[in-house]
Amino acid sequence: MDGLQGCLRTVTGSLAAVVDVPTWTLTDEQVQDRLAEALRARAGVEELVSRLVGSVVERDLATLAGASSARSWLMGAHRMSAGAAARLLDQAKAADTPRTAPTRRAWAAGRLTGEQAVAIGGAVNSLGDDVPAATVRSAQVDLVDQAQLLGHRQLQILCRHLVEVVDPETADAKLGEQLDAEERRARELTALRVGRLGNGTSRINGRIPDLHADMLRAALEAAASPRRAAAVRTGVPAGDGVSPVFDVDGDHCDRADGVLSHQQRLGRAFCELIEHLPVDKLPQHGAGNATVVVTVGIDQLRSGLGEAVLDTGNPLSAGETRRLACNAGLLPTVLDGTSKILDLGLARRLFDRHQRIALAVRDRGCI
Repeated sequence: MDGLQGCLRTVTGSLAAVVDVPTWTLTDEQVQDRLAEALRARAGVEELVSRLVGSVVERDLATLAGASSARSWLMGAHRMSAGAAARLLDQAKAADTPRTAPTRRAWAAGRLTGEQAVAIGGAVNSLGDDVPAATVRSAQVDLVDQAQLLGHRQLQILCRHLVEVVDPETADAKLGEQLDAEERRARELTALRVGRLGNGTSRINGRIPDLHADMLRAALEAAASPRRAAAVRTGVPAGDGVSPVFDVDGDHCDRADGVLSHQQRLGRAFCELIEHLPVDKLPQHGAGNATVVVTVGIDQLRSGLGEAVLDTGNPLSAGETRRLACNAGLLPTVLDGTSKILDLGLARRLFDRHQRIALAVRDRGCI
């Protein structure tokens, strides 16, 4: 039995012995202390795992096992998700090099989390080979100390500017290379998934570059501004002359006062952003541009009862259809009993922009 095996068996045995030990008997202070100790222990295990994963990569064991990559091997052999396997490989790459020994030891001792170790290790490995070893070591010690005081985002910013401190002569070139590589990786990782949950909502999950995330957030914050919400309660239209943020008055909110949290406001602002996309400026998709077709009978539209149907087959309440009609381009179509098109008119709006402003003042929102 080698030393690593003996250590791991001791750790797993000790954990098995406390699996049924209740935590409700601990005082508040003890809960906090035990959590801190457990996180330090986990950091030590993570450091060992990263070194072993590094050995798997170095020896190309994934290829020998018939896998296409180390990530796919980790996913298959150890039943990991793609994200978890990628994180392990990032940790092995950033923290298991000769230059990052101080970072790795601080991680093993529980002074750093895996995320912090990756941030510091990546910054150190980006330094030029001409930087003296003593300078590299001193910089790492400072970063490890700062990691005890800073939040993760602040630490990332500090790590990104490490080269400016230790190697100012090549800082511009190095930072440019880092940003180029980061932007290329961001484009490669950009993806979006939209899945229906079956309860009238869909989950949106994905990644976009920081630049576009900042642009989206700026647009959402503007749409969700409390000044726009106030227009509903005061009857004074917002500065853009259109209706306030989507549903902030509580028309579709279970809360009596209609007051929304910041996250709810951003979510509804996102819905408003989608509703106001300039579809006539978007690329053509098939025979037409990005337009959602809503079919509803004239009686349902007038009464607000019954349902409409989207071109995706999804049902939509007549009340929601009426709300959309406030800003939609309407294309009157006459159908016979077998849904054959008898007459197709031209798209028209119910009112122009200035009439819309007047309606917003009179009606205090869309009715």
